[in-house]
Amino acid sequence: AIHPDSEKLKYFQELQETVETNAKSTIDEQVEQLKRHIQSKADPNHCLSMKDFRELVGRRATWDEISSNKKANNAELAECQEVTNAYVDFLNHTLQSKFRWSTSVTAHAKEAAIKVNDNIKLLRTTITNFWAGQDRKLDGEAKKQHKAALEAEKKAKAAQELAKKEKLEAMGDLGRSEAKRKEAEDERDELQEKLKIAEKKAYEAN
Repeated sequence: AIHPDSEKLKYFQELQETVETNAKSTIDEQVEQLKRHIQSKADPNHCLSMKDFRELVGRRATWDEISSNKKANNAELAECQEVTNAYVDFLNHTLQSKFRWSTSVTAHAKEAAIKVNDNIKLLRTTITNFWAGQDRKLDGEAKKQHKAALEAEKKAKAAQELAKKEKLEAMGDLGRSEAKRKEAEDERDELQEKLKIAEKKAYEAN
């Protein structure tokens, strides 16, 4: 049996502590690297792939621009979720098996898995809120456009009614003018007929 105070046991304990410390430090670094990766990959507020869209927002993006970029961003989120799932699986299975001799490392790995899952959940919430905000802006703009369209339609109908009224009035004036012209022609024809009768009588009298 190895004596509790033996140099070999102390060396082994120190070596174990070093391995555990390094393992936990590596896990922490990997968790932080994964966090930065998914943010740079899919956070629409910062990721490079959404840079052009963020510039579009300044001039109000169209529905098609929002829809296509939202779809692309959700695809990036899905990729980040796959990477996260793979790392969580590594922490909860592979690493647990390799370090089953160290309760310190296995406990640390479980906590890291929780952090990683929290990070992807936070990213998902960030993405959801970002696009919800874009949808609200679009809804507001759409309402303005709809209101403007209704106003334009109202004005167009009013103009159409006015044109119709003016046309009817013009037709009425034309009708009255035509009636007066017909009346004048009838009076002329009547006078001509009377003149013919008078001339005939005068001829017969002679």
